[in-house]
Amino acid sequence: MSNEESLDVVQPPLSLQAKIMLCWAAIVLGLFGRFCWNLWQTRRMVARARPVDPHSLPVDWDDLWQRAGLRRPIRLVAGPTLASPAVSGFFQPVVILPQDLLTSVTPKQLAWILLHELAHIRRADILVAAVQKLVQIVYFFNPAAWLANWAVDQLREYACDDEALAATKTSRRDCGEGFLSIVERVSRRRALAGAPLGMFTGKTFVKRRLLRILNHHRRLRPRLTITAVVILLVVAYLFGIAGAILGYSTFAMYLKEGREVLKRSGKSDSD
Repeated sequence: MSNEESLDVVQPPLSLQAKIMLCWAAIVLGLFGRFCWNLWQTRRMVARARPVDPHSLPVDWDDLWQRAGLRRPIRLVAGPTLASPAVSGFFQPVVILPQDLLTSVTPKQLAWILLHELAHIRRADILVAAVQKLVQIVYFFNPAAWLANWAVDQLREYACDDEALAATKTSRRDCGEGFLSIVERVSRRRALAGAPLGMFTGKTFVKRRLLRILNHHRRLRPRLTITAVVILLVVAYLFGIAGAILGYSTFAMYLKEGREVLKRSGKSDSD
């Protein structure tokens, strides 16, 4: 038998498992590419944003970031394309404000809004959200990953609301009105441009956040409770076990296919 014929015999068709893995890799690559594109777009928006002088704000910016528990001042910028305030940056975070925000809210409402964004920075939520997204990309086929991220995203907003309430000197009513002003801005922008924003995609979530803000009898929990820590540890453990099982099964599958290829190669050489 010639070398060309033996090579043709050695190359077996892809198994179903291998095709599934190739599809998984292609989808993960596509989702990761979109993730990187969004990061680049955000970085580009921050680079084009106009720096904001903290002294031009109707609130004491230095007092706010210190009350939020931060150890160094945070940079402020203003962007024309934003409907609501946001934070960006893993290691050098920045607060991004809509250009016309200062004219649409009162100083008391602005103080709570900024404290909410500063709470995201103190908690390193940008980095945590990025890790969440990467895990969701890898386990895109698992509904539990999507549900876990959905729950964590909501709990994150609740925690930042509570941190802002605990740090502010503003009444709960003013805080609630400030929150509603942001919701109104986002809804108006989405109606005009069709731009989705994850925080306000559900009316029920908006209503719950508003009721939590206005509830004077509710005990504020700006830090993680023991129950929340236990739940997060259990979820992390379950995802770790799932990842280990998936990794082991993938390794075993490729090991089995490799042995089959070697076995067929040996038979072809003997022929």
